[in-house]
This record gives sequence, structure tokens and C-alpha cells, in this order.
Amino acid sequence: MNLDLFNNLINSTKENKAVQNFIKELGEFLENNLGNNERNEESLVQKILDGRTLTTKYRDKINIQRHEIITNYSKENSKQGKFYYVYSKGSDNTYGIVEHDNGKSGSDIWIKESQLPKGAGVDTVLREENGKVVLDKDATEKIQEELTEMINRLLEEQQSKLESQRVEGHVYEFVEKSGNTVWLTDETNYTGDCFQEINFPSELLDNATKGTRFEYVNGEYKLVNN
Repeated sequence: MNLDLFNNLINSTKENKAVQNFIKELGEFLENNLGNNERNEESLVQKILDGRTLTTKYRDKINIQRHEIITNYSKENSKQGKFYYVYSKGSDNTYGIVEHDNGKSGSDIWIKESQLPKGAGVDTVLREENGKVVLDKDATEKIQEELTEMINRLLEEQQSKLESQRVEGHVYEFVEKSGNTVWLTDETNYTGDCFQEINFPSELLDNATKGTRFEYVNGEYKLVNN
């Protein structure tokens, strides 16, 4: 696929069960998305972020590995030539696409929604065939399957990590709030590090300041009265 073709277009214009349920929803989404002409307006990553809380670490991991999956697909299928991947939709109904060629990626290009082929949207692959931009359904399906597997794995990894940090009877000290998550240190097994907790009772935040202590009892954080 050549850049001139797109330039012409532009110029013309909490628990593992919950994780498994989400992956089931993703599978249904993939099946339905590729079977009709409706555009996907948000990425698979956004579908997670919109409905679930991720730690900063795992949000970054998902975004980084998303790019790696697309880049690796480009490298492993270099004989098929270059393609454009639709990464995002802008607030002005434009779509951000990036050229991928043998593991190398170019700069963002923004095109109008009307200039996308039928069925194309975020997280789809575009190629040039006979002078026309078309949706590569096979490449799109393979990449989206890899994205789904990666998302599933990292969600489960995050869940396991969080569970290992919540230790019955341990006392935790409040460090700061970040959005709808909090940062804590384990004072019972103090290492000097803090961790991000995504499942902290909102009612406890009213009285939480730096240094406030909580005990993890029966699967819940309880305020420690000094």
C-alpha cells in the first residue's frame, strides 16, 4: 500500500469469573464485528478501559503489547506487503491509521470516516488491491484473536498480582489517590515499595490521608484506629 493513495484520500477530504465473562463478550464482539458492515469505533483496549479498572502498569503493558502484536504480524507476513492499521477514532469522526511494512511502522495519518472501506474501523487492517483500499478480513481476524488472547492473559496476570498483594492480617499505609485507585505500602512486610490497588472502598477515602493505616481482614480493607 502506498502513502500517495492515502494522501489522495486525505486531500479529498474484580474476579476471574468477571474476566472470563469479558473475554466471552470480546469473542462475540469479534464474531459480530467482522460479519457485518458496521464500523468499530473503539479499540479492544478501550473496551476494557471503559468498563474496568486497570493499574497503570497493566494499562501500559496492554498498549505496548498491542503495538508489538501488530508489528510482529507485519514482520511475519512481510511477503504480503505493507498494510495500514486503524488504531483509533478521533472526536471529529476521523480515523488514525499507521503504515506497517516488514516490522517497521510509519507516522499517524488521519482520514475521514467516509473514506474507509465498508466494515473497516478501529483495530482493522487495510490494504490496496487493484488501486482500491480494502479491508483485509483475514489479517484483521488474526490480529484481533491475538489481541484478545493477550488481553485475557494480562487481565488474569493483574488479578493474580493484586491477590498476592492483599494479605490477610497485614497492615497497609495509604500513600495517595490516583483517579479511582489508591497507592499503598505493606507495613507488615515493608519493602519500601508501594503498589496500586484498584479495589479500595470509596467510603474509606473520605478519612484517608498520607500515612492513614488500614488492615486487610476477611477480604476487605478496614481502617485502623490509632
